[in-house]
Amino acid sequence: MATNQISLTPEEKAAVKEVWVQLLVHKKEWGLRFYERLFALHPHMQYLFKGNMEHQGQKLVNVLTLIISKLDKIHNIREEVKALAERHKQYNVKPEYYLPFINLLLSVLAEAMGDKWTETTDQAMRKVMFIIMEAVIEHMSSGSDYQQAVENAKQVLKVAS
Repeated sequence: MATNQISLTPEEKAAVKEVWVQLLVHKKEWGLRFYERLFALHPHMQYLFKGNMEHQGQKLVNVLTLIISKLDKIHNIREEVKALAERHKQYNVKPEYYLPFINLLLSVLAEAMGDKWTETTDQAMRKVMFIIMEAVIEHMSSGSDYQQAVENAKQVLKVAS
């Protein structure tokens, strides 16, 4: 069903990989900050996360590291993302939770990087997040809702085809 051909330039891929290596150095700090802010801004999501937030942050880092390691074949990770979406569906994660989650994640990552988070990095990371989001939408939306949800994700994440 995926019809949107968002892709990353070689420069954008390099920017994402470079910034990710730097973010991994402080993953514990920004991971905890992310979940603190998520629960402050969206307390209705807190029930979805059980246990230690440091452990949850590591899970998030692991998933993002996997995706970033496959940037050259990012459209081939759809099945992995769909499997992840299916697990989240079992946890009662609602489709409308994903965009606020991703937007906040982008904000926390940008803050963690400071002036090293460039316009190129920002646009590239937004594209990566959109590709993830599109796979989630494809898995969780009915046919009639799919295109509307994709267009909404494009607007929220500020990406263009």
